[in-house]
Amino acid sequence: EAAQKMLFQQLLSGCYETLRASAQRPVPAPKPPPPPTQEGADREGGGAPPPPLKETPKEPVLDFFGVSVKAQEMIQRCNELNVLSAAIKRYPTPLQFRLDALVRQKPPSWGAAAGWSTVEDAMMLVGTHIHGFGNWDRIRCDDTLGVGEKLDACVGGEGKNSLGPKTTQLETRTSMLLRRLCSAQPNSQDGSVRPNGKGK
Repeated sequence: EAAQKMLFQQLLSGCYETLRASAQRPVPAPKPPPPPTQEGADREGGGAPPPPLKETPKEPVLDFFGVSVKAQEMIQRCNELNVLSAAIKRYPTPLQFRLDALVRQKPPSWGAAAGWSTVEDAMMLVGTHIHGFGNWDRIRCDDTLGVGEKLDACVGGEGKNSLGPKTTQLETRTSMLLRRLCSAQPNSQDGSVRPNGKGK
């Protein structure tokens, strides 16, 4: 476990350093537009030349032992999970965690068929807090969460539920709820994860 924490701190430090290096990198000048052809000049009536072509800035990526990691996305996800942890700890037990009115969302398009409700939303966040984002198989097997049957379709459980959500749908739903949870916190920035793996 100590080795895992050290590896995580190295990853987080690398992400912050990648962002700092990206911010200090000079912005490239816009590329000049290609020279107009005679046909194009005739069509435009000899008007003003087109504006220079602007390059889309590339997202900072960290090469972490051969694995490409999107630095900003990694830091944002860590911050979201930090806020989630603080929200869950405000309840007597994690299983009592519920989403308040500012975070609740209307059921997704697949929700009615799968019997999905805000309770499942809350338990998916609790499962994410315990097992990690995207570990749907572990979340499904955690009987205390009570979402196993509804996750069978996306993680290949024995009791196939064809009405259950797909993995991509769960990822989208969980990411949206995490963002809503952060935006609903008055001091959500206070939970920002720093390179040492702790909040501010």
